[in-house]
Amino acid sequence: MKRLSLVLCIFALASFASTSALADTFTFDFSGAFFSGSGHFAADQIGTSDQYNVTSVYDGFVTSALGTSNIVGLLGVNTFQGNDNILIYPGTWGINGPKYFNHGGVSFLLDGGYQVNLNDTLLFENAVAGNGQGFNITELTFVDVDKQAASPVPEPSSLTLLGTGVLGLAGVIRRKFVA
Repeated sequence: MKRLSLVLCIFALASFASTSALADTFTFDFSGAFFSGSGHFAADQIGTSDQYNVTSVYDGFVTSALGTSNIVGLLGVNTFQGNDNILIYPGTWGINGPKYFNHGGVSFLLDGGYQVNLNDTLLFENAVAGNGQGFNITELTFVDVDKQAASPVPEPSSLTLLGTGVLGLAGVIRRKFVA
């Protein structure tokens, strides 16, 4: 009985280690006259299109005349400047270079409470920084986005489902041996 439980536990741990999904990771940087910044996006491709739903932003900062602020997280959809958090990769044609965002753009929060939206307006990439209270600075920016090699990201819900199934199976087998 103990050996069977040990075998089931080893099987469950081996299954957990091998189950993963691939998320796409992008590095980005932007620069303009008033502020600039860089960081990383994690995003999921939408179907087979060139559009990605940005799920997080991390390891980034924005520098302006006020100093440097760290990027602390992605803002929810339609939180700042009508953002939809859609990234277009490898980009579409634009006057000042490839366009990586649509009009809604991607918005994130800085540690000082300011918000930034990277978007496209009339073939130009823009960055909008503001405090969420109506005070915003908009400027034309040069944006560069590069796709990184895919990295495994665990799927917690799938792992939980597998784990509860293995525990249920262990319980059924244990009842048969006890009875």
